[in-house]
Amino acid sequence: MKKQITFYFYIFLFNIFNLTINNIYVAYSFSLYSNNFIAQDTDNFNKIGEALGDLDNDSIPEKVVVYDTNKETEFGTQREIHIFKKTEDSWTLWEKNTGAVLPSKHGGVWGDPFQEINIENGAIKIYHFGGSRYKWQYIHQYKYLENDWKLIEATVEFGAFCDYYETLNYNLITGNIIYKKEEEKCDRANNINQEKEIVESLEFTQKLEQPPNMNGFYPGNNEIVIPQNNTTIYY
Repeated sequence: MKKQITFYFYIFLFNIFNLTINNIYVAYSFSLYSNNFIAQDTDNFNKIGEALGDLDNDSIPEKVVVYDTNKETEFGTQREIHIFKKTEDSWTLWEKNTGAVLPSKHGGVWGDPFQEINIENGAIKIYHFGGSRYKWQYIHQYKYLENDWKLIEATVEFGAFCDYYETLNYNLITGNIIYKKEEEKCDRANNINQEKEIVESLEFTQKLEQPPNMNGFYPGNNEIVIPQNNTTIYY
């Protein structure tokens, strides 16, 4: 009887050991597959920006990389944002988004509009610049809320030297909007720029039901109408 119990006990241990080995193999194979997938996915991409910082409030920094995909669009090559989490000694892809970084030729005469990406206060911050005589700058901030990346703030500057400048800051969480218009008069004959004069300063609220998702958001393709003067600003 004891021999029979011992026999079944060894069979039980063998099965446990075999199951453990199989699980390790599957996990290892999946890890290799995941790493290979990420590598293959970016083989033809060019890295044009990178930032490190804590995005999910766990005191462990994430990595955000902006890639030029070399995929042609109407306004140049498409960009992608890849967000990585640190797992032991390697980076694992967490999220991948398109749209939030403008294509390579969207900056007008200034060429590539993408300036930089960084992480501040748990948010991804993206800077764009472009135009011709009238220049624009966009600053968009995105944060991980309710299991998705949301636009939480947009700042727009638009204008030209010796004319006027408009600035708009939009907090998409509170709906608070601050708008300012300045005029700049110049003595062109003597090449003298005068100080800017604030001609309008407004504050109002325009809250959306939900902030836009980062994935698919297109900077500069979304409008706000200033109710006090009927001016349209694109963010």
